[in-house]
Amino acid sequence: MADGQNRSLRPRARIVRTLGSELISNEQIAIVELVKNAYDADATQVIVRFVGPLVEHAGEVEVWDDGHGMSAGTVDAVWSEIATPYRLEAIKSESGKRRVLGEKGIGRLAASRLGDVTNVITKRPSGEEVSLVIDWRDFTDERYLDEVTFNVAVVDPPRTFGPLGEAESLFHRPLASGTAVRTSGLGRRWEDTDFDSLRLALSRLLPPRPAEELASKTRSAFSIWLDLPEETNSASGEVGANDVLARPHYQVVGSVDASGRAHLTYRDSLTDEESQIDEPIRVSGGADRMRRPRCGPLEVDLRAWDLDRDTFEATKGSLRDELSTLSKFREDIKSRSGVAVYRDGFRVQPFGDATFDWLHLDSRRVNNPTMRLSNNQVSGFVFISADANPGLRDRSHREGMIDTAEYEDFQQVTTQLVALLEARRRASARRAPKSKSRPSTTGIFSYFSLDRLTGLAASRSADRDLVEAIDEVTAQVGRGVEEVKQTLARFSRLATLGSIVDLILHEGRGSLSRIRTGVAGVLGKTPAAAQLSGSERITKYGPRIERGAATLSDLFSRIEPLAGKKRSAPKLVGLSELVEPAVELMSARAKHAGVVVTTRVVDSSVTVDPGEITQVVVNLLDNAIYWAGTVDDETSRAVLVEAVPLQGGGASITVSDSGPGVPSEFEEAIFDAYFSLKPQGTGLGLAIAGATIQDFYEGSLLLMKPGELPGARFRATLRSQADG
Repeated sequence: MADGQNRSLRPRARIVRTLGSELISNEQIAIVELVKNAYDADATQVIVRFVGPLVEHAGEVEVWDDGHGMSAGTVDAVWSEIATPYRLEAIKSESGKRRVLGEKGIGRLAASRLGDVTNVITKRPSGEEVSLVIDWRDFTDERYLDEVTFNVAVVDPPRTFGPLGEAESLFHRPLASGTAVRTSGLGRRWEDTDFDSLRLALSRLLPPRPAEELASKTRSAFSIWLDLPEETNSASGEVGANDVLARPHYQVVGSVDASGRAHLTYRDSLTDEESQIDEPIRVSGGADRMRRPRCGPLEVDLRAWDLDRDTFEATKGSLRDELSTLSKFREDIKSRSGVAVYRDGFRVQPFGDATFDWLHLDSRRVNNPTMRLSNNQVSGFVFISADANPGLRDRSHREGMIDTAEYEDFQQVTTQLVALLEARRRASARRAPKSKSRPSTTGIFSYFSLDRLTGLAASRSADRDLVEAIDEVTAQVGRGVEEVKQTLARFSRLATLGSIVDLILHEGRGSLSRIRTGVAGVLGKTPAAAQLSGSERITKYGPRIERGAATLSDLFSRIEPLAGKKRSAPKLVGLSELVEPAVELMSARAKHAGVVVTTRVVDSSVTVDPGEITQVVVNLLDNAIYWAGTVDDETSRAVLVEAVPLQGGGASITVSDSGPGVPSEFEEAIFDAYFSLKPQGTGLGLAIAGATIQDFYEGSLLLMKPGELPGARFRATLRSQADG
């Protein structure tokens, strides 16, 4: 075969405009990219100026900065080289004070998204002024990229950045250096809504200043200004965060170190509450195992608001006049909602956009609307760095991050930080305080009591119509309560089955696989089996079928008590018959999580619906295994289930774990429906278990002091036999 000839790729010139238009999604993002370039140039002030008429193929958009500028040599060797590795090698700005934001060497193409022709004017301190002009319309299909040229000229003496030049007039002070990127022939018409979007995008490039700094005259280390023509209805001036962001109702601020330990402060401005949070954050490592996050350290500032009228009326005095109505307040919060990510002090697009719910806060809220915050109630700021978080990398089009394992951990960590805020917000907002011991005199159905009406009927026995009406209503309510109890029993079992469906599928599929393999062998449908006689195949493969069938039968027997549509009649069963099936049902999950479950049962008989008590134990075990699994030392991951009879009848079942325990501030809230300390929890497990014990067995579900294990310890007490 003859030797071939070496070739090289020769792109058409239009690739430049393709990169500019496809990697930069809109004009606002294009301007943001140019502002980021100014930041990398150590600028302290950037001015974005529009010159009318702001219609297609007319007008101008200019991005000015007071940074260190470029020399002719830098323009030739760095700026003109697309995808230059310069920033990969020089990761610090020239001053050494900033970690540069641009590393891919394509941010300058953002100008092609804005208009037809770009004129870059730049000057170094005590250096020459350099001007270059690029006509983006030259980058067409008709030419190859190496056939397109642009003009670079040295302007001496400096005009734009010289004494009394345009830069001095614009900045109201002499500039020794800087850069102006002036793009003319706008790609489209700019409307007032476009300027609103641009202002919002620019305002979220940097985190808002604290409330105590709002009145300060101190100039920011990096400020952005808009200079708009009078023909627009939008205002010129400094782009700053809206002051409503500086006055959140709830806030969590602090850091998570490289090991995943959170060091945070929680503030509630509605109650003037402040508390410290110092606890480990653990993420799912697959197969129910929890581990330390790999995303690296981060700092966080999460702010949240209640958007109801009562809260607004109580707090509106601290807001400016423009936010004096509830609708305006809500709109202001919603337009600036979302959890933004800042790398080395600058926002990563599109994190923080109101429409980019990267933590799936809205879907979490669907499952638990009482406790969870929606995306439009949260404005957050998460700070990372290129050096400390190398696994968190931008996509090529500058919007979003690559789906690495580190990014998945980053999502989980940030979601858990939101959950920490949600739990404290929920605990402090509880309308009616409840005893830690949850006295047995209160249950879900105690609120349906008609004792007052019955007393009224007794006092007016002469009014037969009233007495008959009250008797009829009492009977209807009684029947309704019984129907609700039956429905609760059904749905509590369904909820428990739902929480273990993955385990059921895993065990069931494994059993079916063994049965299929055995059947194929018996029928001689595998190469190895085909060499055997019929009796040999049965001897070899028959036991596999038997083992698979036995496992399925055992699985069905374990879940059968949870599958009933209605409460079954209470019957006399041993405590071991209530505990062991629940432990077996959760054994696979415990194994995956590396948790050792131990049982201690003093066997005795109680009259109960086995399905109800089994689902109570399953719920308690589910929580215990989860929290025990968050312990770093896998040898210490343990759960203990104890069951003992009580004098005078009944029994108690206690489930303890080696996890972090229940923080004291949540001891009263932990049994509330929809309250959960799990990031994705619905908050129904303990509520359903407690309601079952109280309303069907006149017992109690209590949070006890830690015993043999250092974590949470819950005790379910059955104080009387169940009624039929």
